[in-house]
Amino acid sequence: MSKNSKSKFEGIGLTRKEKNEGQKLFKEYQNRYHVENFSDLNILEELVYREILHLRTKNKIGDLAESDNIKDQELIPKSYWTALDDNLERILRLKETLGFFQDKKTEDALEWFKVLIKKFKVWREENQGTREVVCPFCSKLFYLMIRTDKYDAKKWPMFKDKIICNETLWALYKSGEKVTKQNFAKILGVGEDYIDWLSEKIYKKNSK
Repeated sequence: MSKNSKSKFEGIGLTRKEKNEGQKLFKEYQNRYHVENFSDLNILEELVYREILHLRTKNKIGDLAESDNIKDQELIPKSYWTALDDNLERILRLKETLGFFQDKKTEDALEWFKVLIKKFKVWREENQGTREVVCPFCSKLFYLMIRTDKYDAKKWPMFKDKIICNETLWALYKSGEKVTKQNFAKILGVGEDYIDWLSEKIYKKNSK
């Protein structure tokens, strides 16, 4: 049997209506899971055939329930339930053979990744100012100041190795000297215009 002949569901032994339903299902599986290999197409034929028979058995149970006015499903002959259970087990094995359950794992992984991206977006919005980094060579702390187009690495002025301190601030403390704009800028490791910016944008706003 050629590969081209397997592009169509055969459904030997099924009614015309069942064959039409099987052909639609066969194509859906082909398109979604990209089934092209000859042996996989044969397995897909068997899977669809089994699913159509599964539906036929369910319809028979429905017809039996209506004709005999059966309210309790336990009164339906056990042979019907056995046929359904055995056929369903076979259907699941065929799907596993074709790797259809891997698609679910892929979808789960994709959803997890989407959630992770959303969490990162929230974290990024809440951590905009700087990025604190430990140097992999000397183990000293420094930070990355954000520029409009890239990060600019700066030495962190409030640490000596990994101890919180500042040489300029310590010298001012020991001498009792008043903190001026010049030495305040030196403590922070910035220019004096940054102190003006703090005054206007941060502390002036807070004082209000």
